[in-house]
Amino acid sequence: MNSIPAYPSLLSREESIAMKGLLIFLVVLGHNSLVMAKTGWFPYLYSFHVYCFYIFPFVYGADVVALKKMGLWQRVWNNVKKFYPLYFFWCLISCGVAVATHRIVWNGLGFSYAVLWGNQPLLLQYCGFGFLWFLPTIVAVMFWRDVYFFAPKIGKWCMFFLSAVLWIFSAVGWTNFHAAGIYCPLALMQGLFFCTSGILVRTVLSSLPVSKGTKIAASPFFILGFSFVYFRRYLPASCVWLTWIIVPMIAFFAFYQWKEVWIKSRLLKFLGKYSLQIYLLHIFIFYGILQAIPQRGILVAILSLLLTLMLCVAAIVVINKTKFIRKIIFP
Repeated sequence: MNSIPAYPSLLSREESIAMKGLLIFLVVLGHNSLVMAKTGWFPYLYSFHVYCFYIFPFVYGADVVALKKMGLWQRVWNNVKKFYPLYFFWCLISCGVAVATHRIVWNGLGFSYAVLWGNQPLLLQYCGFGFLWFLPTIVAVMFWRDVYFFAPKIGKWCMFFLSAVLWIFSAVGWTNFHAAGIYCPLALMQGLFFCTSGILVRTVLSSLPVSKGTKIAASPFFILGFSFVYFRRYLPASCVWLTWIIVPMIAFFAFYQWKEVWIKSRLLKFLGKYSLQIYLLHIFIFYGILQAIPQRGILVAILSLLLTLMLCVAAIVVINKTKFIRKIIFP
């Protein structure tokens, strides 16, 4: 037990919050179908924006010293208590909105199946909105992260091998993390898929400290990643899954190199501090805006994005100032 390395966080708390602020802004932008339709940014943002969040557990909060004191299963239980009540509550909200707006027909058995499995296509089918797959998947990623850091060397290699196999199967079109997720509850298969990205990114960042050279290299490296997104149209269909493997690592590496820029932004730090609340609110706010606007021009698209962010911020300020409401909406 004492031979287990400490695996300290590679980001400070402030740096982590600022980077999450940048990513949650890109998530809100990517989920705005009006802006995506008018700009053509959809394949680029969807190649990394949410998936970068699954790299965070391996870079920030990976404190094995604390884990050893707490114990693996206590850490797992703490994460379950923190995220799953929130997840169940918002699944009910999602399903209620979807049934009320005739997006879906209520199916109790299907709802239970989708929520327990945490699979995006299932949640879309039975809860009306698929974005809540993020919550069980991030819990699963943190579980596998703790298992990886806690395991002996042979255990680490076995886990990396299993995650890499999922990568390879996706790259050749045999499966993908959504399809594999229907065979395993609690999003455990989905979480395992993203572990390879986290392990590789942490390994690179640990051995390659931020320097003037890495900062200069970050921009062309980032462009190279997006070039892959552009040219994948000429490659087999399975390459879309390869994109979601490669591009998040490239994007996270580039964002990490410029972390001292993000930390200077008060806006990004605010968005990052409340990134989970923004994630849960923005879909429903934008959905309401979408029902209310008759026109779909580029100006309207930009205004809808700004209005979504403003209403998210306003709602968060009100909710967090009222303890009773906060406990109901964010249990």
